[in-house]
Amino acid sequence: EPEVKLTYIGTFSNTFYCPCYSCNGNSHGLTASGAPLTPYLSVAVDRRVIPLGTELYIEFENANAQSISGYYMAHDTGGAIRGNKIDVCVNNHSEAYYYGVGKCKVYIVERN
Repeated sequence: EPEVKLTYIGTFSNTFYCPCYSCNGNSHGLTASGAPLTPYLSVAVDRRVIPLGTELYIEFENANAQSISGYYMAHDTGGAIRGNKIDVCVNNHSEAYYYGVGKCKVYIVERN
């Protein structure tokens, strides 16, 4: 069983987006890292803060989003994603609206 180490990197603001053209543009289902855009896995980050390909553990503070706290991957970037802000991919607009805008604690995951 691999050992998992979590390193806290700060409290971030978070939003949610979906794979549709309106949210994601003309990416043909791919993220900035080349990985497939995957709901409940792909996260858009500022690559100056979190390198693409980094595994994250995200603990959402917003009551509606607490249930989806867990492991994610820094797969994507976005025009409005600057500094300590992340954008989490979900299935559709209604889920994005439901989870809303909030704050979250972000950890870098290291597996040995």
